[in-house]
Formats: sequence, C-alpha cells, structure tokens
Amino acid sequence: MDLAPALTPPWLYPRIVWGGMWGFLLVLPLFPVKLILRGITASLGPTIVQLFVVFPLKTSAGLLGFGLRTLTPLLVLLFNAVWGSTVALWLHMI
Repeated sequence: MDLAPALTPPWLYPRIVWGGMWGFLLVLPLFPVKLILRGITASLGPTIVQLFVVFPLKTSAGLLGFGLRTLTPLLVLLFNAVWGSTVALWLHMI
C-alpha cells in the first residue's frame, strides 16, 4: 500500500492550477485599484477554466457551455464576478 500518490501530471495539474488560483486571492489586497475591480479580476481565472476546460472537456455542454443555454457564458461570468467581489470584500474586512 502506497502512502503517497504518484507525482504524475494528471494528479499534479489540478492541484497546481487551483492552488495558484486560490493563492492569487491572497495578493488581491496588494492591487491599488477599486475593491470590486479586484474581485472581478480574481473571478476571471475560474470563469475561463469553466468556459474553456470544464464545459467542453468534462461535460457535453460544448465550448462556452452553449449546449446548456445561450446565456450560459454570461451567467458564469456574472456568478463568478459576484463570487470574486464577495471574496475581495471579505479579504478587505479581515
């Protein structure tokens, strides 16, 4: 029985990418721009991954998720912007 997984690209890639995205949130307070703009900037990473990786490669929704509905890319962008703005406000408060 192995105690640690093999360090293969399929195992490492999601941990490096998502760890980098979460780590990016820690430097948000260092940007000298408005708080909401910081949040929207932080939300672009997960939005791009959702629209160009998850929808076409992990589901059958196609590129940008158009297989679900026409407004899917707009909704993904909107909900991630709300998430990013909330995180930016939360980081500002702490």
